Amino acid sequence: MTAGPILCERLRIPPFDPAVLKPTQWATAQQKAKLGNAILRFIALGMPAEKFTPTLYSRLSNMFGFIAHYNRTGFAQTWFDNAATRRDFLDQVAREKAELARLQAKHGGTATASNSSVPTVQLGLL
Repeated sequence: MTAGPILCERLRIPPFDPAVLKPTQWATAQQKAKLGNAILRFIALGMPAEKFTPTLYSRLSNMFGFIAHYNRTGFAQTWFDNAATRRDFLDQVAREKAELARLQAKHGGTATASNSSVPTVQLGLL
């Protein structure tokens, strides 16, 4: 797996601010900001294998509709092995976010509201 052409430090500016994130039973606002910043840093660096930490694998494999695969190496080979798979990774993130917005528009409110008629959607950063 080699780092690809997705090198964009501007993805990291400004960093996620915990003050604007909503804490949930799964993560505090500070934890969400730290994760969001780690994901953006990883993408900005071109998604290199040496930066795909066990912590990133643990969270990303359960976000944005991804599955865990057999292990971190399998996930990395599937999503970060070359420019095409990295593009597919970003497309998957975008599709999942669009689906959440569609559900919110269809059912009203937010998909993370505890009294929502829609099952709770946990994407990690909302």
